[in-house]
Amino acid sequence: MSDSPTLEGLRLVFWRPSLALRELAWRWSFAITAWLLVLFLAVEYLDSLSVTRGDLLLLRSGLPWLAMGAIRHILLSGAERLAAATSIVLLAIGALWMVAGSAGRAATLHAIVRVRARREVSRGSSELPATGKSSARSASSPWLVAGVLLGVHFLRLGLLSTALVGWAGALILAGLPLSEPDPQPGLAFLLFFGLTSTVVLLWQPMDQLLSMAPLFSIRDGEGLFASICAATRFVLARSGSILRTGALFLVIHVVLFFAATSLASMLLTLSSILPRTMVAGLILLALVYLVLFDFLQVAKLAAYISIVNEGYANFRPAQAGQQLPRLSMPGRPRPADAAMSDIAGLRPPLEPV
Repeated sequence: MSDSPTLEGLRLVFWRPSLALRELAWRWSFAITAWLLVLFLAVEYLDSLSVTRGDLLLLRSGLPWLAMGAIRHILLSGAERLAAATSIVLLAIGALWMVAGSAGRAATLHAIVRVRARREVSRGSSELPATGKSSARSASSPWLVAGVLLGVHFLRLGLLSTALVGWAGALILAGLPLSEPDPQPGLAFLLFFGLTSTVVLLWQPMDQLLSMAPLFSIRDGEGLFASICAATRFVLARSGSILRTGALFLVIHVVLFFAATSLASMLLTLSSILPRTMVAGLILLALVYLVLFDFLQVAKLAAYISIVNEGYANFRPAQAGQQLPRLSMPGRPRPADAAMSDIAGLRPPLEPV
């Protein structure tokens, strides 16, 4: 493959924006539904708050410390209902992310593979030779990939929960130096930064590895754990290409982020002159940034698919009809007949039966 995987992914998304629109559809649908659930949580919490006559008396006293005590009492009155509603909303968001992400990502993957297959056919070459295993299971691959994605999202959700628990533990440990008679904020910051970095460095590579497993399911027709094993072997073998592609997309994302923040700061300078225009411009800028971010995610996914296909083409078995060279065992003398058979005209005659 002459082009780099990064350019291949960007070119594919540029010429086929419908691929990114598939990903954008399920991502934005999930985001809107999740925000509606969070809004429902906020409404339920506010509805559970109770204000007593004592709270009103303290609020009207005019003393800040009495008013703060009343506000604290009011907010704690709905703590039990908030905890129950938060658990329900988080479970609902997690289940919705698993289902919507599995269906949407499966549609995106199959669309990318179909577009790449058409391009290879139009070029007169086939990058993925149809082996018996993959071709036999290609008809049922959409449901198979959706099932693998469902399992992958479940594992990623569990991994994220573990990372959040680790981050909470890091926060607790970092607060210990502050509770001593002689508080040490510098030590607390170092503990929090070091433990948080450790959690992120352990979580991010494993999450990235799990996200690449469906690429091997759609290529080989394997199940969940076989795809994870194949992804692990491939990442270890092609770590340079994967890290290089991820770094390039990270640089593009950082440039896009700084461009968006620069435009946002320019719009904020107009807040005193054109407040309505400033608000509308910020909303439009945020929407454009999110759309471009989703386009970059699809381009990155297409680049990883290109790396996987390139690795398959480089390491595929010998074609039918090709003869592999024979290797002789070292330290073991070859028979005289075998040595003579290598020279034309010196083969021993066949013995009569």
